[in-house]
Amino acid sequence: MKRCIPAGLLVVSLLLNAGCEKAAMRKDSIEIAEEENKARENDSTMNVVREDQVAFMVRAASANMMEVEAGRLAEKLGSNVGVKAFGKSMVNDHTKANQELKEIAAAKNIALPTTVGNEDQKYINKLSKLSGPEFDKEYISMMVKDHRKDTDHFRRAAKDEEFDPEVRTFAGRTLPVVERHLEKARQLDEAIRKAK
Repeated sequence: MKRCIPAGLLVVSLLLNAGCEKAAMRKDSIEIAEEENKARENDSTMNVVREDQVAFMVRAASANMMEVEAGRLAEKLGSNVGVKAFGKSMVNDHTKANQELKEIAAAKNIALPTTVGNEDQKYINKLSKLSGPEFDKEYISMMVKDHRKDTDHFRRAAKDEEFDPEVRTFAGRTLPVVERHLEKARQLDEAIRKAK
């Protein structure tokens, strides 16, 4: 009987340890990047960039990755030709924007997320279970909401004269692309609603 207790404790401890490791794996990549950047604030190799600018860059990187993944799904699962074409342009434009953002971040020693954030991943997971007209409707609806929010963020960053010049230039150069995406998403959303 005495041998069962230690063996039982060993099993329980292994299960608890495995549970802790899974919880750590689920940590949001945005939070990880934010924590790395906070740790780097005291590091002399990090160029001086305001916290709100770092937050803008971290969020933009996650949004770019989400829109690339969602765009790939649109190409694969969408039924509307316009939705498929829009998805392809999301992949191209947001891959390019994210590459430019990564270069700026690297020069300033700023950590960016390496995967989409948890909230964005939930959306990708939801989309991956849909197809056809149901996918088209959900995808385009989300693209309208997401690009509306992104337009506001990029506009603020482009106009803030206290922003780092490179970050501000990136935001100003990317803003018209995001605005075009928003307009196209609205047009597709309207067309899909009328087609019902």
